[in-house]
Amino acid sequence: HFNKATGKKISLANPPSKNYPGDGAFTLVNGIQNTAGLAKSAEFLGFLGTDLDATIDLGTAEDISRIKLHVLDQNGSWIYLPKEVTVTYIPDKDYTADEFATFPSETVKIDPEKDKGLKIISIEKKQNCRYLHIVAKNFGTIPSGNPGAGNAAWLFVDEIEIN
Repeated sequence: HFNKATGKKISLANPPSKNYPGDGAFTLVNGIQNTAGLAKSAEFLGFLGTDLDATIDLGTAEDISRIKLHVLDQNGSWIYLPKEVTVTYIPDKDYTADEFATFPSETVKIDPEKDKGLKIISIEKKQNCRYLHIVAKNFGTIPSGNPGAGNAAWLFVDEIEIN
């Protein structure tokens, strides 16, 4: 599934767990969408108790209208949707993390009950940018009454699409 992110340079602020490293950061922009869930876990990056914090360099400024984040929601296996996803649109210029607040961004909050079973988180906003900074906040501690209660939740991310 080719899109504007396919094969682009990507970096992660937090490495994935050694248990679910996929093919490193490139797993998120390799164009392969996992439709088999945990049966094909090598196509996921797993983050135990930490956030996905990725920056994609498109190479040149591009018009963007939609970002899709492919995730897994399988609470019985301690895998939860993120609490929220924030995309920051960074122009074609050198920047520092201190400047992030000055760039346009969009946040989608996830409701664990209403959005249960969600596989694609979509953020629609028209922007022109070269870099996209994407943060998916880990669910946190698994609530009581659920498998794995009291432990850190897993966040599994499969692919980032940019159109």
